[in-house]
Amino acid sequence: MCQIVEVLEFKAKHEGIELSLVPWLTKMAVSSKNNLRQAIRSFEATWRHKYPFEDDQDIKNGWEENIVSIAKQADSLYEIRRMLQNLIQHNVAADYLFKTLVNDLANLADEHLKPQIEALYNDYRVSKKSYSSRMFIHVIK
Repeated sequence: MCQIVEVLEFKAKHEGIELSLVPWLTKMAVSSKNNLRQAIRSFEATWRHKYPFEDDQDIKNGWEENIVSIAKQADSLYEIRRMLQNLIQHNVAADYLFKTLVNDLANLADEHLKPQIEALYNDYRVSKKSYSSRMFIHVIK
């Protein structure tokens, strides 16, 4: 923890941030669960949120904007769920639905994400085959 505080002090000095609250940095190191990357992220997010720092200031984690974005898109998730339920109710085969969805997502994704999408889909296919084989063997017995 002491090393994290030292890194945060160095970063503050490098950025020209006045630090009179060393205990506050210790609190930040503890809140980051001694994860240096998270401590730096929290330091920067808290600094952008409110500076100069105060003793009782909330420590930000740097993910607040992402969480707000998720909350704002909750209605979209319900709409997606409704559409998927409609497809299932109309007997659209789950395999077809999933394969088509994966292909469309891969087409919309950045190039560097496509191999990951394909790998996840391949993992799904392998696990599905394994499950089907186990079920078939169980039925035969």
